[in-house]
Amino acid sequence: MAAKILRRIKKKISKIRNKNISYFSQENVIQGYGDLRAILNPLPEIKPIKSIKPFSINELPLNSITIKSLKEKFGYPSIVLKNGHNIEKHKIYFYRDRVGFYKILIQFHFIDNEFFFVSTRLSVPKGLSTERKKEIVKQALIKYTGKAPAQIKNLDVKLIDEDGNQLFVNDYVSFYLNYLAENETKKQLYQELWEATDEQIEIEESKVEIEKYI
Repeated sequence: MAAKILRRIKKKISKIRNKNISYFSQENVIQGYGDLRAILNPLPEIKPIKSIKPFSINELPLNSITIKSLKEKFGYPSIVLKNGHNIEKHKIYFYRDRVGFYKILIQFHFIDNEFFFVSTRLSVPKGLSTERKKEIVKQALIKYTGKAPAQIKNLDVKLIDEDGNQLFVNDYVSFYLNYLAENETKKQLYQELWEATDEQIEIEESKVEIEKYI
């Protein structure tokens, strides 16, 4: 009897765990190398605004993020998602929080246990209105530049701090504030996926060839 009850408990725990893995897998903003490549060169048409201070997440400087400092500051993650089957040595540490009406989901991305990117999704039960999104962007501009326009015209914003770290907004299905670290891991990934790749060379060559059709 006890063994039967134990099997039921284990089965229930397994279902909950699989459900959680499925949820966080869907929330992962870097599913494969295509997503990674896009993240490494965000909003290329947008000129970055200079930040007057270094970027940080919950007072943890971007340049100081390690697995150890993450656990010391945020505690244990909701889940550590292993994405190595899509991107070699890729792990994501997920954290959830609430601030007032906001539900916050933060995902810290590591390659070979080295941090390079973090994305924060902000949401409310009935969905974020465009005006509320603009207020969040305005708040970020004031925090990092000391000023902001009276009216935010659009959500395509990119900031850069003195270390070359970037903050940019993604507003597609959900609303995200993203931070891309300018460290050795990011530089190596950028070199592998952007610099002198066959695809990039082909794009540049195509620009010349299609000029006659423009």
